[in-house]
Amino acid sequence: MQTHHGYYELHDISGYLVFEPDEIIFVQAEKNTVSSIIIGKLCTCSMYSNIRREILKADFSTLDNAVLLSAMQLSLAESILQ
Repeated sequence: MQTHHGYYELHDISGYLVFEPDEIIFVQAEKNTVSSIIIGKLCTCSMYSNIRREILKADFSTLDNAVLLSAMQLSLAESILQ
């Protein structure tokens, strides 16, 4: 993905999820971590890397703000995680 702010790559994609109405979530999953790049129709881009899997199952009200958004967005793609 190339934007006005940089060029982003995510290798070894495990799967993807079309999140209606306008985003695609690409996921790369390892045994203990998950990385993703979320691309929007209007060229928005969010990239998360090396997120610990246990964070995705945590109580969101207990998470630090620094990982809250990544946990919420990646939990949407939990169905495609191996």
